[in-house]
Amino acid sequence: MGIICFYRNVLGLFRNAKGKILRFFCGALSVTISTQLILMPVCIYYFGKISIISFVKNVIVTPLMGIILYLGIIFYMSTFIFQYAATLCSFILLLLLKLIPKSSVTQLLLFFLFLFCMRYFENKKGFIFFCSYFNI
Repeated sequence: MGIICFYRNVLGLFRNAKGKILRFFCGALSVTISTQLILMPVCIYYFGKISIISFVKNVIVTPLMGIILYLGIIFYMSTFIFQYAATLCSFILLLLLKLIPKSSVTQLLLFFLFLFCMRYFENKKGFIFFCSYFNI
């Protein structure tokens, strides 16, 4: 929700960034800051502290997830066409996935349910209706 609500405003803070690489990392940092704006009160309430390392970690993990997503698609498509390419993709995916902290199955299912809902209810009225219907 933080990304949806705050991303454009946070990214606007970096509008003067020059260079493709710097803009890329500013985008990743904007995603991280947008997410943390929503999560920070929850973390303070439940854990009584803020994790500063999460900003650094998420700037690395956010672009890494994009790479993993595309490699996963290439891996899936190459299994039908060229098995050696699929083997290479699976090896690279394994290395990249080891860099990312593990989540529980429940967390992953909730994440994919959230993504499905966001895609299915693209307009805000539909999503608000969905959330109010299920008391979210």
